[in-house]
Amino acid sequence: MPLPDGSGTEYTSVRSPRLKAARRLTKRALRQRARAFLAEGPQAVSEAFYSRAPVSELFVTAEARARHADLVSAMADAGIPVHLVSGEVMAELAQTITPQGLLAVCGFVDVPLDQALNGSAGPDGPDGPNVSSGPPSLVAVLASVQASLPRSAALRSRAASRATSATSCARSTSASSTAPRSPRSGCR
Repeated sequence: MPLPDGSGTEYTSVRSPRLKAARRLTKRALRQRARAFLAEGPQAVSEAFYSRAPVSELFVTAEARARHADLVSAMADAGIPVHLVSGEVMAELAQTITPQGLLAVCGFVDVPLDQALNGSAGPDGPDGPNVSSGPPSLVAVLASVQASLPRSAALRSRAASRATSATSCARSTSASSTAPRSPRSGCR
């Protein structure tokens, strides 16, 4: 349906190929294959955009577009396609109980460990370069993380603690395993 301001159409069904592709990213195996993930909510979307992570498109409800007009405009001005969706469609796309109306499709960002540890890695943020002048003062290493929820909680903790870097190991073990592990076992 055309919008009252003539700015395009609002998606009211998840049947469109674009929405189906975004919805597939809710499954881990398909995120890994596509090397993309969904950032939900104004904080996550803003962090992804201003850190210059590869954001390929933004889905937004009319209410969120009005509430976060500066962010939506900045993303549109940067050439990122912005798609208006109904609340029902956002509920289908989002993985949260109460969607906040903003959802971005983002590409993975891979930084070699040696670059992360010597301080030469990190995209620019809204306040300038996110690069330290030397080795990081704190690095969060996630080992044996089994599910995406604990991993995302650990990454949020990294952000809250202002760790300069975070890395995740591909190999996982039983949650009951308490044996100490070498920092190199399973990590790349």
